Amino acid sequence: MSKAKKESDRKDKVIRSLTIFVLLLLGLVAHSHFLLATLAKEFECHFPPDLSKGGMVKVNEFQKHELYAFAYKITQQLYRCEADCSVDFGANIRNYGYFLTDNYRPKLLAKAKKLEGYNRRRVRSVTEFGRFSENKVVALGAQVWIVYLDLEEKEHIGGKLVRHAYMRYPLIITKFDVDRERNPWRLAIDGFQGQPERLK
Repeated sequence: MSKAKKESDRKDKVIRSLTIFVLLLLGLVAHSHFLLATLAKEFECHFPPDLSKGGMVKVNEFQKHELYAFAYKITQQLYRCEADCSVDFGANIRNYGYFLTDNYRPKLLAKAKKLEGYNRRRVRSVTEFGRFSENKVVALGAQVWIVYLDLEEKEHIGGKLVRHAYMRYPLIITKFDVDRERNPWRLAIDGFQGQPERLK
C-alpha cells in the first residue's frame, strides 16, 4: 500500500471520528434545548423561619410552618374586632373571603349573622397561645391538613373584660389556587375537624 493511500485512509478515519463526535454534540444540544423547553416556568420554595442551622428546601411543596402561619394569620384577622364584633366579624369574613373555601364562607357568614346580638358592642383581641411545633400540623391527604391552633381570646364591652379564654381550633386547611393576586398563599380554611376545645 502506497504512502499516499495510507495517509488518505488515516484522514478518512479522522473525518469519520470527528463527524461522529459532532453528531453526538448536536444530539446533546438538541436534548438540552428540549429539557429547557419543557422545564417548569415557575418554582416555589418554602423556607423555614429559622435558618440558623440551614434548611432543606423542597420545591412546590407546602411546609408545616407555612401552613401554621397561614392558619394563624387568617384566623386572627377573621376573629379580631376593633370596634364592634356585630359589624366587624361579618366585614372580616367578606374582606378575607379569598382565604376561605366556597363551602365554608357561607357557613361563617351565617354564624356571624346568628351571633350579631351576642357580639354587639364587643371588642375582641386574638393572640397566639404557645408556639409552633411540627405535631400541630397533620396531613389528612395530598392537599389537605389539620392545623391545631391555640389562641388566647379576650373580649371587652365598654372597656370591661367579659371573656378571657384559651382555645384550641382544629382547622382544616386545603390547597386553594383560585386567584393568586388576592390569595398568594394558595391555601384556604375549610372549617373545623371536630369542635374547638377550651384549654383553660
